[in-house]
Amino acid sequence: MSSIILLTLMVNFICASNDEKQLYMDLLTNYNVLERPVNNSNIPLVIKMRLFLQQIVDVDEKNQV
Repeated sequence: MSSIILLTLMVNFICASNDEKQLYMDLLTNYNVLERPVNNSNIPLVIKMRLFLQQIVDVDEKNQV
């Protein structure tokens, strides 16, 4: 029974990888790496990022400075 499930999963994975490859090719055909998402290419593009602490995994209170 487990071999049938494994075979089914492998077939689905192989089919999905072909679709993924086709999507990748469709999206990146004629892609120009020099293009930028701005109206005037002489103006620098400002990118702002915010980072948040999601989880504290470990705290060593004894050796903290």
